[in-house]
Amino acid sequence: MGETHKHRWDEALRDKQAYCPPDITEPATNPVGVWQQFCQEARIAHNGIMYEPPPQQLELF
Repeated sequence: MGETHKHRWDEALRDKQAYCPPDITEPATNPVGVWQQFCQEARIAHNGIMYEPPPQQLELF
């Protein structure tokens, strides 16, 4: 299916039906942008603030 996809719920198929949403174009490296586009596509009003996640720690000290 690829990296960006959503699942449709169906009683018979449950969550096995997936599709690529054409209006979510932000890369996974921009989670705030993805969330904003997801909310717009799903018609969800998010009135809070989503902050950028902290940088990933790649090394152990």
